[in-house]
Parts: sequence; C-alpha cells; structure tokens
Amino acid sequence: MDGSERAEGEGVPPVRPVGKVAVQTVEEALSGLRKNTVSEVKLFGKSIKDVEAATLQESFKYNTSIQELHFVHITSRAAIEAVIALNASLQVLRLVNTKVGDAGATVIGTALERNTALKQLFLFDNQIGEEGAVEIGNALKHNKTLEVLFFGTNMISDAAATAMGSALERNTSLHTLYIYKNKIGDVGAAAIGAALEYNSSLRVLSLCHNHVGDVGAAAIGIALEHNATLTELDLVGCPIHTLGIEFL
Repeated sequence: MDGSERAEGEGVPPVRPVGKVAVQTVEEALSGLRKNTVSEVKLFGKSIKDVEAATLQESFKYNTSIQELHFVHITSRAAIEAVIALNASLQVLRLVNTKVGDAGATVIGTALERNTALKQLFLFDNQIGEEGAVEIGNALKHNKTLEVLFFGTNMISDAAATAMGSALERNTSLHTLYIYKNKIGDVGAAAIGAALEYNSSLRVLSLCHNHVGDVGAAAIGIALEHNATLTELDLVGCPIHTLGIEFL
C-alpha cells in the first residue's frame, strides 16, 4: 500500500499549502512565533503552563508572521489572555469553548477599536454575556476591517443585539454576522432590523435558535424592503408564527 492509499492519520503528514507554515503543538508555536516563521497556530485541548503562556504573550506581541490562530478547548486562562489583545498581523482568530467570558470579550472589543488587521473573529461557546458582547458591538462602530463575526452559543440578549444594531448603521466592512443560539428577543431583532435599512455591507445574518418572535421578524422584514444587500437570513428555531412569516 503506497502513501496515496493510506487511511487519513496513518502516519501521513498533513498537506500544507506551499509558503504557509502551520503548527499544532505549544513548542512549535512558541518557536515559530519567536522566529517569525509561523503563519498559523492550531491548538486543540492542549495543556498550557503559565510560563508557556507568558512566553506566548511576549512572542505574540511582537510577531509579524502569524495570520491565523485557533484555540479549541484550551483551559488555560493565562493562554487566552495572552492572545485576545490581538496583534498587528493576525487576520483570523478562532476561540472555541475557551471560557473567554465578559472580561475577555471586553479586552477583544477594546482591541478591535484600533485593530486594522483582523478580518474574521469566531467566538463559539465562550460564556459571553451582555457586558462583553456590548463592548464588541460598540467596537464595530470604529473598526473598518472585520468582515466575519461568529458569536454562536453564548448568553447574548437584547442589550448586546441593540449595540450591534447601532454599530451596523455605521459599519461598512462586516459582511457575515452569526449570533445564533443566544437569548435575543424581539427588541434586539428590531434593533438589528432598523440597522439593515442603512447598512449596505452585510450579506449574511443568522439569528437562528434565539427568542425572536413575530414582532422581531416583522421589523426585520420591513427593513429588508429598503435593503438590497442582504442575501441570506436565518431565523430557524425562532418562535415565529404566521403573522411574522408574512413579513419575511
């Protein structure tokens, strides 16, 4: 059996695009960040010591080669704090089940206000509530480069959705916004809907599995009469009935 016939994972090294170096261990990450030779770091469920987190923070701060950073099921608070302030070259940040919380989201929001590199931000299942989400929403009023924001499976409700709606009235870079599996109701949906009348960049909006009812759906539907940009709207799993559906 030659290499082309081997099952995936049976000793065959992963294929990486030419010119792009990806690492999947803490040691490789630290070495690559220090040497400016790594463009992508993926750490899944790794145990990161405090001393490693401190080194990671220092290396990340001055690195100019990193473009993508993926932390999945990382439990080290120090490691998360080491990266959430962002750096000047990072374009994709994916934090999945890392317990960022409101404190971490607030740091990210502050960083986003002045960051000009990050294009995609994924914050899945991070126990982010109103305070942190509002900070990120407010940051979008000033950020001009973020294009994709995934905010799935957190604890976001109407206040944060209202902040995001206010930001969408001004923001011209964001084209994809996922806020699914949160606690957004009609008030938050109406705020986002009102923003759609003025926004000309958002193409994909997912509010599925929230608490949006007929009133929120109607507000979004009415706004879409004045919006020619949005092409995908997902409200699956929301308690919308015949009245609300008529407006969509």
